[in-house]
Amino acid sequence: MKWWQRILVILLCCSIWLFNIMPVLATVNANLEKSILEVIDKHSEAILKSLSAYQHQQREQQAQAQAQVFEQVRQQLPQILENSPVLGDRQHAVVTLIEFADFECPFCIQAHLGLKQLRDRFPTMAFAYKNLPLADIHPQSIPAAKAAWAAGRQGKFWQYHDALYETEKPLDEAVYLKIAKKLNRTYAKVI
Repeated sequence: MKWWQRILVILLCCSIWLFNIMPVLATVNANLEKSILEVIDKHSEAILKSLSAYQHQQREQQAQAQAQVFEQVRQQLPQILENSPVLGDRQHAVVTLIEFADFECPFCIQAHLGLKQLRDRFPTMAFAYKNLPLADIHPQSIPAAKAAWAAGRQGKFWQYHDALYETEKPLDEAVYLKIAKKLNRTYAKVI
């Protein structure tokens, strides 16, 4: 018998065996599934307890990771805020709020009023601003950040910051110039 004939015979035998065993496997699978469902039904409280313990463990791990990150930020806060505009006494403030924002972002604009009220309500709190321009979706975010930075170099960052967020017009060079004139500051064209 040639090699390919042997392989053909083996394949034929395997297919006959599989054809005969399939109903048996289906019965075994149905019985196994039934048994598993019975165990789950009888011991559902153990499954829920295990799931609850797992969720608790995950929350604890997340809390530990957050605590580590917060501790790192707390230790590095002077370096993080070194060149950032800060409103309030960052050396003695118990709480320092760091805002990461984009002057053209509609959500940042919406949050601005609440943050301004928070600043007014808690004058002993320090507020820092970090530019996070989302230039892919907000084309004026980088020019606005540069204009606010320029105002900050002239001691007017927070006034410029508030004016940018409170303007009714879409941001552009004319808006930056108008705000700068209103604050009696110079504005260098942002390239």
